[in-house]
Order: sequence, then structure tokens, then C-alpha cells
Amino acid sequence: MEIIKHLHTQKDIDELRVIFDEFHVRPKLVTLGEALENKWERKPDAHITYAKHLLKHKDLEPVVAKNFKEKMDIHEYNQNFHATKLIWLINEIRTKGLYSTPQAYMKDDKWIVHPGTHRVHALIHLNKLDQEFVLWDVSTFRNESIDFDTWLELYSKSGNDLFAVETPNMIEMHVQEDRPDMYTNSERVMKTIKEIEFTEESVLDYQFNT
Repeated sequence: MEIIKHLHTQKDIDELRVIFDEFHVRPKLVTLGEALENKWERKPDAHITYAKHLLKHKDLEPVVAKNFKEKMDIHEYNQNFHATKLIWLINEIRTKGLYSTPQAYMKDDKWIVHPGTHRVHALIHLNKLDQEFVLWDVSTFRNESIDFDTWLELYSKSGNDLFAVETPNMIEMHVQEDRPDMYTNSERVMKTIKEIEFTEESVLDYQFNT
């Protein structure tokens, strides 16, 4: 059973510290480069796969807030939305950086990144091999474990509201956010790719927000 802890007060933080200290795994910091070198990533070429799908299905209407629930159940629209989200993330990371550290745990010698799955694909495309990830694992990597305060600071520095989710494999830290510009970006992307010929690489690098 997952336990959700919202972090509004010092009491909330103290209670999360107890959960952290009693958890059966300690988090470590690893880089994207280390993950790729050790072949932990199942889909290192996913950014290209998403771009190919987007260009193949460029005649579809954009997925936006008002049709999100309806369209996301349809595979072609679902993949197109994730492609436009990836493009948005690439631009956000390139211009603003990451507001929090992505997180992962190990399963069958591969890492499962969550939250932050699509940030992995964006970071791979941008060749950000030095980007750190919080990895919850007992034995896969020998990096030194980090303590509670170091872990919390990775997320509290964003200034946004936080909540933690205790799962069997990790304590997920979620940074609350609002992304209305992500839907606007989806509309811009779907309009522009009908007007300009792109390759898989060029569509990922295009500045659709200008």
C-alpha cells in the first residue's frame, strides 16, 4: 500500500524523516552517463522513436487540456502528446535547467525512472551525461548513500509544494507544478510540423515557443 505524505509543516517533514530512516533502501546519486554505461536504460533511443511517430502522424489534431482524457486512450494521440511533451521538456531543460532531480529504482538490472521518465529521453537527446539522478537500490552501484537532509534539499529548493509517496521500491518525491504552456506547446508543434519539413533530430531541437 502506498503512503502519501504532504509536506506542509515541520511536523510533516519530521514524520517523513522517520519513514526515510526506517526505509529498507537508501538512495544514492548516480549520473545519466553511469546509467547508460551500465545499460540500465531500456529505451536509450526513445527520443527518436517519439519524433518518428510524431512526423508520421502530423495530421492529427493536438492533444490539449480539453480533449486530454478522450485522446490519451487512443495510441496515436497518446504517442503524439508524449512527443510534444518531450520537445517541451528539451526546451525547458536547455533554457531553464531542471527544477528537481529525477528519481529511479532498479528492477531486473534496469532502472525504472519515476517521476521523470520523459526527462531521461530529453536529457539523452541533449547529451546531459553529468545530470544526477536519485537511485534507490541496495547493491547495483557502490556510490555512497545520501542522508535525509541532502535528499530533501534536492526537491525543496524548487520552492514548490512537495508530497512524498512511499512505495515498495522507493520514496518518490513529487514537486507540484502547473504546466499550461505544455498544452500550448502541443498546439504550436502540431501546427508547425504541417508547415515545415523536419527530420527526427531537427523537430526535437526546433524552438516552437518562439
